[in-house]
Amino acid sequence: MEGDARRERTLETCPEAMRVACEALAASPLAILVLDDGLRVTECNEAAHHLLAGTDPTGKVMTDVLPLRDPESERADARDVRSSGVASLNRLVRTRATPRQGPRTLCLSFFPLPPGQEGSGLICTIADITPKEADSGTDPLRRLAAIQVEVGETLDHDTTCAELADALVPGAADTVVIALAEHMTDDEPPPLTRHHPEPLCPIASSGAPEGSHVWPADQRPFAPLLADHTPRATDIEADTRWLDAEPALKRLLRAAGAHALLAAPIMREGTVLGLLLLYRGETPAPFSREDIALVEKVCAHTARCLDHASRFHREHTVALAIQNSLLPRQPPTGAALDIADLRLPGDESGGGWFDVMPLSGARTGLAVGQVTGFGV
Repeated sequence: MEGDARRERTLETCPEAMRVACEALAASPLAILVLDDGLRVTECNEAAHHLLAGTDPTGKVMTDVLPLRDPESERADARDVRSSGVASLNRLVRTRATPRQGPRTLCLSFFPLPPGQEGSGLICTIADITPKEADSGTDPLRRLAAIQVEVGETLDHDTTCAELADALVPGAADTVVIALAEHMTDDEPPPLTRHHPEPLCPIASSGAPEGSHVWPADQRPFAPLLADHTPRATDIEADTRWLDAEPALKRLLRAAGAHALLAAPIMREGTVLGLLLLYRGETPAPFSREDIALVEKVCAHTARCLDHASRFHREHTVALAIQNSLLPRQPPTGAALDIADLRLPGDESGGGWFDVMPLSGARTGLAVGQVTGFGV
């Protein structure tokens, strides 16, 4: 504390020291952001501009200009520093891939502004510690590996779709929508007859502009690609053949504020599990063959994750039914006891069981056990 006070007095009484300090901050290899109470950037140095690929962050919220994988954690950490006055040092955080950069690993610190400064904001320093070989922004195999790491960590359909949408924006598209087939949303086996396409229900989206319409009211334009099990791309300026045949698609693109669309079926063993729509509006380039190949692999990975989740839930349901059938349906009552039971199985627990046995001498035997393992 004494050193901090001495440093503050030096800066206040010595203009030369203040000038040197400002020049040092401006030339620092660390990205330095000065934030106000709302975490908006008020000042930054040249290293911050370089870290943000030339984007000017001034006036923007820090978590909006940094594509953090968990922005809420960093906002909470910044609020703690602001309220406590205690710096938070060297937090390792990860960013999502962007059109200009692959996913990054950053070392981030927050410092409260020194006493006597206007406002009660923060200083944020950022060091990019990403290994050079880990920059996957332009390498399709690395981009695929990065997406596979982020998608499918749970056995929940909705979570998997949300992870996929977040993993593809903004690296592959500006807006992404994922819809699932009706049998997936109902947690049922696929239909035996496939003469007509199943209805699709949008489950997750990312990057959709406010007020835009990114899911079509009429799904018929996508029926051919779902039947052929192949993705298809179109662009208002570069390739209009699909749009000319399906005017509803052109209306959809305009309603979404986009110029390019890539639609890809999510397939597993010949069954349509869902549909992935990717839009580009701010990104000027149309979807390339490399983009389509990458999305095909991403869809295959997502289909495996969704199929595993469905199989798990169906097996879990069968296992619960078998367990319940082995439990006493009507526990016997003795002269001295009235028996009532309540069983609340957990999603990740094994097979709990109990039994009630009438014994001689007005006695009752109670047994409770746990079967280890999972599944049927």
